[in-house]
Amino acid sequence: MKYFKYLIFISLLFISNSVFAGWTGTGAYTNGVTEYKTKEEWCSAVKANRSNVASCTFEDTDSTHTKLNALYPGGSVWFSFNLTYVPSQCEAGNEEWFEPYYGSSMPDLFCHSGCEYTQLSSMSFDDNEWGGTYESTGNTCEVDTNMGTPENPNPPTDPTDPTDPTDPTDPTDPNQPPDGTGDGSCNGTNNCNTMDSEGIISAINNASSSIVGAVNNASSAITTAVNNAKTSITNAVNSASSAITSAVNQVASKLDTTNARLNDVKNNTAQTASNTAQTAQNTADIKSNTAQTNSKLDTVNSKIDGTNSRLDTTNTKLDAVQNGIDQTNAKLDQTNEKLDQSNQNLNDIKDLQTETNDKIQSIDDWLKDDSGVDFSENGTAEIQEHTVGDYENNYVSWSSQCPADKNVHINLMGQSSTLTLSWSPWCELLSKLRWAIIACAYFAGAYIILGMR
Repeated sequence: MKYFKYLIFISLLFISNSVFAGWTGTGAYTNGVTEYKTKEEWCSAVKANRSNVASCTFEDTDSTHTKLNALYPGGSVWFSFNLTYVPSQCEAGNEEWFEPYYGSSMPDLFCHSGCEYTQLSSMSFDDNEWGGTYESTGNTCEVDTNMGTPENPNPPTDPTDPTDPTDPTDPTDPNQPPDGTGDGSCNGTNNCNTMDSEGIISAINNASSSIVGAVNNASSAITTAVNNAKTSITNAVNSASSAITSAVNQVASKLDTTNARLNDVKNNTAQTASNTAQTAQNTADIKSNTAQTNSKLDTVNSKIDGTNSRLDTTNTKLDAVQNGIDQTNAKLDQTNEKLDQSNQNLNDIKDLQTETNDKIQSIDDWLKDDSGVDFSENGTAEIQEHTVGDYENNYVSWSSQCPADKNVHINLMGQSSTLTLSWSPWCELLSKLRWAIIACAYFAGAYIILGMR
């Protein structure tokens, strides 16, 4: 029975539920611990595991949900996570096994983890060592029941002392029974309850040996099974604890990196907000300047419209001038046609001049021919000089270059324009008439010389 109690205790250890009331959350920041009784204990645990955390704030959603904010020394939030309040599981009807209890007997009422229980059954494993099954009453209690120790067991729960001298019951001395009659042998004594004690003792000893042997065998098997189970459970727990610790540390490291990046994002967000505000101000300034520019552009457009109206009037007048120029050009075309005819006539005159020059040359040759002239009478020709006096030799003069173009300025309705009159066509015409003029001069000289005028 002594070993059987430990097997029951280990089994109940792994299947019992927590009945403590408290706040639960992630264990990433508290080295795997996921439950504390108060929110302040959560903050203390976070500061103990994260040296950068200076303080905490709580944002309550309702009476059973809140958010813990871990703050830097400067007051900014480093990280946050949610907490949930789990009330005490003091629900009536829940059965729990409690042991070891050290004392003369188990109490009728038991207080454990703030819940009150009433005894259903109990059993003794050894002297002053008990275990019992209890049922929750649904009530809460303040102080858990003292389980006692082997060295200091709890006092008896029943204050009645069987040796109390005030007890009116006077037990009967078995060696002085009351008188009576009946079958049996008293062996010459007043004690008629004599039995065969040697046979009973022998039977008890034989049964005791068998029971002790069976108990020892069972105890050895149970001890081996418990040790094996303990080793397996310990190894499994250690392996799971190592894996969980490693995973939690990795998560914590990643969360630290994430939080650092979130802080960078927060700082960048603040800078972006500042830049956005500056951009909004610049946009407002641009809108104001644009409105002023649009106003000025409207004024300029109005003036341009007036200028365009005036230019339309000027263009109308220039069109009239252009029509006049076109008419002048038409007349010049007619003049050119007449000049072409004159050129043809000049060519005819040139041909006539050539013929005339031939005749003049023949006359000159005839005049120079002295054959048949007899100068023997006088021997020499007498030359007489006559004084003709002074004569004017500057009656006609001109330059060899064509005169410059003549610019005529025209002002109409405040608009000015320049009309250019060119002498080039006339100069070109006169250059073509040059030989005709020279030919006419030759003819005039010949007529004078020949006395034919």
